[in-house]
Amino acid sequence: MMFLMDNKLSKLPERPSCLKLLALFLQRNHHLRVIPSLFFDLMPCLIVLNLSKTRIKSLPMSLFTLMSLEEMKGGIGM
Repeated sequence: MMFLMDNKLSKLPERPSCLKLLALFLQRNHHLRVIPSLFFDLMPCLIVLNLSKTRIKSLPMSLFTLMSLEEMKGGIGM
């Protein structure tokens, strides 16, 4: 699990290698507007993703390759 909520993040790495990551919590990063296009490429085990209360305007195509994803909160402009 990776807890990055409430960190005032405005930028994410392009393609982090998180091969065993199960949950990613990015909520309440109000300055976060963009997720890099390859961001989720190396996160094949991701089950839970929370993007609530961010200002993300669009979701990258790499998100749709997450075959293990079961729960996603937030999303575009939420």
